Amino acid sequence: MRTVTAALRAKGLDETTATLATESGGTVFRVAYARWVASDADASFADLIAEVATELRAITSSEGRR
Repeated sequence: MRTVTAALRAKGLDETTATLATESGGTVFRVAYARWVASDADASFADLIAEVATELRAITSSEGRR
């Protein structure tokens, strides 16, 4: 993951933003992958990534923090 963080830094992101983006992306990937391999549903991996990313946005938005 350090390579991804470094690439984001090279694109102009500050260290904190690059790290948050990398770690969050990795978490979304891992959770979606776990759902995909364990799922009996017909959801595609891409759909599961989108679903998990939406869940992450919901819990990190100002509306999700109550």
